[in-house]
Amino acid sequence: PVTGVSGTSFRLTTAAGAAVPAAVTYDAATRRATLNPSANLAPDARYTLTLIGGAAAIRDAAGNPLVTRTWSFTTGPAPTVTGRSPAIGATGVAVTSNVTAVFSEPGQGVSGTTLRLRNPAGTVIAAVVSYNATTRTATLDPNANLAARTRYTASLTGGATGIRDTAVGTSCRR
Repeated sequence: PVTGVSGTSFRLTTAAGAAVPAAVTYDAATRRATLNPSANLAPDARYTLTLIGGAAAIRDAAGNPLVTRTWSFTTGPAPTVTGRSPAIGATGVAVTSNVTAVFSEPGQGVSGTTLRLRNPAGTVIAAVVSYNATTRTATLDPNANLAARTRYTASLTGGATGIRDTAVGTSCRR
């Protein structure tokens, strides 16, 4: 059994270090401390829990302080690419092919600046980019046929203004 469990000795913070308002309770019979956030946690966000030990914080009945403990967790997954066409390193791709990427969850921010196709010189290929929310598929449709026997590179850009999920805007991981 311990004493000193409170909202100041059992804390939840965001990745930026901001405190998350929460109620803290301690059940002496089960020796279980519970932190219950005042609101739902943001999806796809990293949080840190800290149990603080010390003479004025968490300690046992004899006054021995708990060694301060910290651990982190992330709510929900960030979107990932679960399918792509053509496949990485594919050869013999038709010059009329589109480029597609399928995401693990609904997304936003798919555009001609976040999904690009480049030729070997690094030049961006002019294309129309669309997104099908039902199938979670981004499609890049080049404005002209691609050159035969040429290696192209497709890229996806994540970030606050890039491809991200619809929940809180977590960036896509390729």
